[in-house]
Amino acid sequence: AEARQSEDCSKLKVVQDQLAEKNAELSKVNSASRVKESVAAKAAQHNAELEERLKTSRSEINTAKKASEQLRAVQESQAKKTSEELSSLQAMLAESETKGKATETRLSESESSLNKLRLELDASKATVQELQSSKEEALELRSKTSAEASHAADALALLR
Repeated sequence: AEARQSEDCSKLKVVQDQLAEKNAELSKVNSASRVKESVAAKAAQHNAELEERLKTSRSEINTAKKASEQLRAVQESQAKKTSEELSSLQAMLAESETKGKATETRLSESESSLNKLRLELDASKATVQELQSSKEEALELRSKTSAEASHAADALALLR
C-alpha cells in the first residue's frame, strides 16, 4: 500500500506538474488575449479617430469644392463683364477714331480754305496797293494837269 501510495504520489506529482504547466500556458494565453484585446481596443479607437478625421476631411473637401465652384462662377461672371466692357470700349474707340478722321478731314479742308482765303487776301492787298499807286499817280497827274491848266489859263489871259 505504501508503494502504491508512493506511486500515486508520483502520479499526483506528475499531474500537478502538468497542471502547473497548463496553468502557466493558460496564464500566457490569457495575458496574450488581454494584450490582443487591448491592441484591438486601441486599433478600434484609432480606426474611429481615423473615420472621424476622414469625415472631417471629406466635409472640408466638399466645402472647398463648393467655394471653388462659387469662385469660378464669380470669375466667369467677371470675365464676361470685363469682355463686354472691353467690347464696348473697343466700339467707342472705333467710333472716336472715325470721328477723329472726320475731324482731321474737316480740319484739312478748313486749312485748305484758309490758305485759299490768305491767297485771295494777299491778292486783294496787292490790288489795293495797285489801286493806291494808281490813285497817287492820278492825283499827281491831276495836280500836273491842274497846274498846266492854270498855266494855260494864265497864258490865255495874257494872250487876250
